[in-house]
Amino acid sequence: MTVAAQEPAPKHTGLKILVVVLGVLLVVGFFALIVAFVYQASHKTNKPADAQASADIVSLPSFGDITVPIHQGERIARIQPVGNRLFIELATVEGNSRLIVLDQATGKILGTIAFPQEP
Repeated sequence: MTVAAQEPAPKHTGLKILVVVLGVLLVVGFFALIVAFVYQASHKTNKPADAQASADIVSLPSFGDITVPIHQGERIARIQPVGNRLFIELATVEGNSRLIVLDQATGKILGTIAFPQEP
């Protein structure tokens, strides 16, 4: 009997190095993600729109008491501040509505828009 010469098993050194490098990158990336979440949570501030809205409210001068005319049977359906304007929507049971526009800085009624129902 002759003994067959066995070939040495391949070492796959390059593949082992690649697996180790990818594993290290995976762990480093995971910790970088955790650090980013912690950083974002610790440096959380108000949204710019919220900060601007609160700054607008604080910076407006006082204008005292004003009277907004509301007709018999009307109710306030919605109030919406936009910039220096305040929009007040008034509605009736019949379905008619109107919009009153106020200047928030002075309290003056800038105008009224009526939306009557057509028969």
